[in-house]
Amino acid sequence: MNESINFLRNRQTGQVLREKKRVSILRRISIVFLLLVSFFSLLVFFLTTRSSLPTLRKEESALLSNLSPFQTKAGKLLFVESQIKDISGIVEKKSSFDKTIDTVTQAVPQNVLVKSFSIDKKNVVMTVSSSSLLAIDTMFNRLADAVGKKNVFSKITLDSFAIDTKSAYYIVSLSLDIL
Repeated sequence: MNESINFLRNRQTGQVLREKKRVSILRRISIVFLLLVSFFSLLVFFLTTRSSLPTLRKEESALLSNLSPFQTKAGKLLFVESQIKDISGIVEKKSSFDKTIDTVTQAVPQNVLVKSFSIDKKNVVMTVSSSSLLAIDTMFNRLADAVGKKNVFSKITLDSFAIDTKSAYYIVSLSLDIL
């Protein structure tokens, strides 16, 4: 009777049963994963087909193709805008000599010739000539009035006075201090 009992066979059948259980569990797990992947794939497919995403992508590409010619124009406009801002900053920093030049031109009579004229932030230097001392006197009086008003000039200085006997002209160099 002892010969009919085979302990080795029982061990093999037990091992085979365990392996069969493992294989069946792995099959079940793989089937569950297969079903889950299939379900999510179908879900994503239906969501993309029913959503407006493809139409939005088509609209986006159409709009981008329509806007591409305007991108170069927009770049040029931005460049011009930055240049204008830079120029306006320079103009704001620049000294304004308009009022000073207007005052000088109003002070110079018609028969007085301006031979040289230079202006900077602090003063005006000019050389004038005329055949009439009365015209030069008129110019000095007008400039002296401008100095008295203290709105443009603070001081007038006669640098030189000369007479050209050949041409009968009086030549005067003067400087005006700007406020």
